Amino acid sequence: MCDIPPELDSSLADLLLEHLSGGRIKEAKQVTTDNRFQACLKSNCSDTIAVLARFLTTPVFQQSLDVFETSEEILKIVTQVANPQEVLLEILVLLEDCSDDNHFRSVLKALQICLLRLPANKILSVDHAFEAILEFLNKLPYVQEENYTEKKQKLLENEGNITRFLTNYVTLTLFLPPLLEEFCKTPLSDAVIQENTRQGVLIKFLLNLLRGSFARLHLKVEEKPLNTYSRQCSGFFVESITKLLHGDPYCILESIEMRFRWPDRTKGKNRKIFQDDVKVSTESLLIFFYILHVGQQLPPGSPQIYSPIYIFEISLYLIASGLEIERQEVKMKSVELLGSLLESIDRGSLQSNHLDLQIHANLCLNLTKVMIYCNSEDIRKTSIDTFREYLFKFDDNGRFLIIEKLFEKYKVDVSNFRGFLTTTFKDFVAEILAKGENRFPVQESFHRIMIRHIIILKDREATDVIQEAEAIISALNTIRFLALRDHDNRTSFWNLVPILQRDYLTFIRKSVDLGRVHYEAEKMKIEKNEDEEHDDGFSLTVGHEEHPKLTRDQKLFVMNNSLMKLDVIESVLARVHECIVNIPNSGLLSRRFLAPTCIENNFIATHQSRNLLQPEIPSSIRYFSSQNPTPSDSINDFRAREEAREAQFEETHRAEESTQAETPQHGPDAEEEKVNRVREEILRAALEFAPSMGWSREAITKGAETAGYPGVVHGLFPDGGVELIQYFYSDCNARLVQWLETETKGVVDKVPNPSQFVTRAIETRLRMLQPFLSTWPQAIGILSLPQNAPKALANLLTLADDICFYSGDRAVNISWYTRRVGVAGIIKITELYMLQDKSVDHQATWKFLERRMEDAVLLHSFFVKSEEANNPMQKAITSAFETGKNILGLNFRR
Repeated sequence: MCDIPPELDSSLADLLLEHLSGGRIKEAKQVTTDNRFQACLKSNCSDTIAVLARFLTTPVFQQSLDVFETSEEILKIVTQVANPQEVLLEILVLLEDCSDDNHFRSVLKALQICLLRLPANKILSVDHAFEAILEFLNKLPYVQEENYTEKKQKLLENEGNITRFLTNYVTLTLFLPPLLEEFCKTPLSDAVIQENTRQGVLIKFLLNLLRGSFARLHLKVEEKPLNTYSRQCSGFFVESITKLLHGDPYCILESIEMRFRWPDRTKGKNRKIFQDDVKVSTESLLIFFYILHVGQQLPPGSPQIYSPIYIFEISLYLIASGLEIERQEVKMKSVELLGSLLESIDRGSLQSNHLDLQIHANLCLNLTKVMIYCNSEDIRKTSIDTFREYLFKFDDNGRFLIIEKLFEKYKVDVSNFRGFLTTTFKDFVAEILAKGENRFPVQESFHRIMIRHIIILKDREATDVIQEAEAIISALNTIRFLALRDHDNRTSFWNLVPILQRDYLTFIRKSVDLGRVHYEAEKMKIEKNEDEEHDDGFSLTVGHEEHPKLTRDQKLFVMNNSLMKLDVIESVLARVHECIVNIPNSGLLSRRFLAPTCIENNFIATHQSRNLLQPEIPSSIRYFSSQNPTPSDSINDFRAREEAREAQFEETHRAEESTQAETPQHGPDAEEEKVNRVREEILRAALEFAPSMGWSREAITKGAETAGYPGVVHGLFPDGGVELIQYFYSDCNARLVQWLETETKGVVDKVPNPSQFVTRAIETRLRMLQPFLSTWPQAIGILSLPQNAPKALANLLTLADDICFYSGDRAVNISWYTRRVGVAGIIKITELYMLQDKSVDHQATWKFLERRMEDAVLLHSFFVKSEEANNPMQKAITSAFETGKNILGLNFRR
């Protein structure tokens, strides 16, 4: 044994320092076995703990593991021998200055021993120790917050800072069990914990571990649950809290209700920890219930006696508060918890009197703000779906009351959201009508919402229909739906038709006309650069943030998109008038509501004058049927007859195609095929001369001679150069389709990056123009002639549709329409830019194309709505686009 002279009793710390610094492990351990060493520790341990702390660091752990482990072992001995109060003070000092993970874990081992040795009445000392641990954890670095996506959440644990953070949390799952067991030995008279008990201090610590950085982790259960570190920790914390609550995690709901509904009643010395936001944050309680329900980690044996509606309504206080927290992960968890709780409630089981609780108003306000303004698309989409499900849990009166209050809240701006409300309102009406009841139960609310919020334009004909486009389109689709579905006038919709025509449809017509004149004039100014002389700061505002002034190309893009919106509104408006004018006479409807007014007649004449080309091809879209219903028909008879005619047309068309395929070609058809082959051969050869001779008859003549035919054979091409252009354009489109098929081979649904794919496709197509750029302006001029415009537009629409189709865009909704028009616009504007580009390999053109695609992605989000909001518009948009294709001869099928 090491001989320690009595005069060195005060220098034991220095002796330990000397042995450990020299790596003399055996001598250092022998010091701790001397009785005089232990006697000194009982009177003073601060110097010894300070010496040992110097060797409990990561560098020592990596370079001299035996010294690290010996120091850790000696620290445990010191903690077991010395005064626990004094040891605790020294450990708190170490934790306050701690920034090393290995140091922290070693100190935790000593702290565990110290807390177990403390007398049961030293509650404040235990509280200070837990606060010191939380302070260290809160200082740990975390990943930089970005826009929330589900994919990023699932990959969080692979990030270095998160791994470090979770390693320290896992250490706590080893540190806490002995304390939990010891503290639970003391019986409690009340299951609801108060702060002046060791159990109360521990439960407060466990709940506060759930807030902050831990709340940002991926804690949701998956279809194939993974035992991640995050879920290991969350499961341990919830199980420990439940044990402290005597196996009932829902017993704290009463305190939560008191905390939010009657905060004044919870003041005083006996205030429970769940009633004090300073002691236990709302975020901590939110994550606790999130783990129980969304994480599905409710401990076995938990009581099942609580009403789902009771749990739901008390949890709303936590959810509404969570939606106000800036961190997107917490917002998403609030939305997901709401969705999980709604799953346990039957549709229509919440009565309208539940809305007397103010918390429902707060929830709706906070949730709709997330739906409108949140930067994360994933959160917005989930919020929309959850909000709709929330509405469906109420009875009819409750649903309409919420819709009406939200309309009043968002009277101005946020046209997108008011459009969403209108579509949701229509869905509720559809559900009621589907029940087949004679009485419409919410007729008063229906009329009030229609007149005050849907069929109204705030500024009448001066309304900015572009700004209000989403709300107007949704309103028009709702009107059309009611005209088609409510032919028995159960909602009394037809009583509103005179008001509808006088105060709404007329002013939309005027607003569209005024808007078209305005945007066409602005577009002309921009094209002539006249707007630069009087630039009033034309800018784009997104999410309350004003972006820099737009460039000329961006302004033109905005103008074209604005004009396109006007076309969409006009198309849907036409469908509305068709429904109101052509609806068959029912016994319940008065003819004074159905006869077209002077205003309607003017509209129909105006609309028909805009569509000078009327196709005679039978259409599969009912809106364009040439056969109007007779007065004696019911609406169902009319629909059945139209569907039978459509089916007969399709069957006849298929039979004709089959007959043509089976019949061998002979006689005039064979001769025509031979002529077409000769034409194609000549045109292919003529392309060689287009760069030097232009798109002319002379080039075709040279092509004929090159192919071995006499020059006079150019008589096969009565339209001259335009036929050469048409052949070149079609041939390029066909080659692009081959490229698209090759690029998408093996792709099941859509390409991984549609935007990048479309950019590459457009570049591939435009590169086909490179050999002909010197004469391509001539081709553009020829195609712009009135007699050639349909052919040019047909080729462009075919090209845009092919690119969108192979990129995976095959849905039929408003986005289907806008994407193809947008792609066509980008192709043409990039083509014009390419004509004046002198850079090597036209690199400036390809960069210009990339910028236009980025702009398109940004502005396209204006049109994106939920699937439910798009469905009512699908038929109208498809009708307009199909009519355009029929006019141009594009009635092909994929």
